[in-house]
Amino acid sequence: HESVELEDSLRLEISRFTEATGIPCSFHLDLSQPITDSVREIVIRAVAESLTNVARHAKANSSSVNVT
Repeated sequence: HESVELEDSLRLEISRFTEATGIPCSFHLDLSQPITDSVREIVIRAVAESLTNVARHAKANSSSVNVT
């Protein structure tokens, strides 16, 4: 349940990133244990901030997000 919500939220962040920047982003999620709501929110914020940094500073032509 938590991993599905996390996956959906991260896919939305990645989709917004790619739409805004034109930078394709691959995605992999592999959680071996359940996570709390607070950890889920922290992961979403960390990924969003990381993608913002890629857009602003990396001069990247592709990106990837791996959450394990």
